[in-house]
Amino acid sequence: MLIIFYAMKDKRILIIIIASIALLIAALSAANGIRRGSLRVQTVNAYTMEPIAGAYVVVAECKASAYTDSLGFAYLNDIPLLPNKLFADAIGCAWGEASLFAYAEGYLPYALLHAAVYDNTLRLGPTLYLFPEGETGVNVTTMIESPKEADMQRLIELYRPK
Repeated sequence: MLIIFYAMKDKRILIIIIASIALLIAALSAANGIRRGSLRVQTVNAYTMEPIAGAYVVVAECKASAYTDSLGFAYLNDIPLLPNKLFADAIGCAWGEASLFAYAEGYLPYALLHAAVYDNTLRLGPTLYLFPEGETGVNVTTMIESPKEADMQRLIELYRPK
């Protein structure tokens, strides 16, 4: 408080203090700025490929969730891009990953791990293939999504023996 009172006597010091505070706020905002993307997910019956309406889909990392419409589509927005450390360190990936879970009456719970999320983009996908309940010895369906083929090829070449 004493500094502000003193600074008010000298306008140059007051301007420097205000500018410093503004720069500090901007720097903190940039440091916490997490890139985000969106997904248009579709749930379908794994056998018939018919859309599943009313399925509940949730993104574990941010708890974004939605129910699917009559065509099996759900829109999940504001998903943080959380990079895979291996890919980020090795090839500088431009995408993040999310864990999706889907639940629908009469179907096994479904988990899709490592679903790609792209910065400031609505990705049209992925499709979640739900299996009807009653599959012998199966209680959940778990899938893993790999990166785009070009990115996977870069990783494969990086680790190929020489």
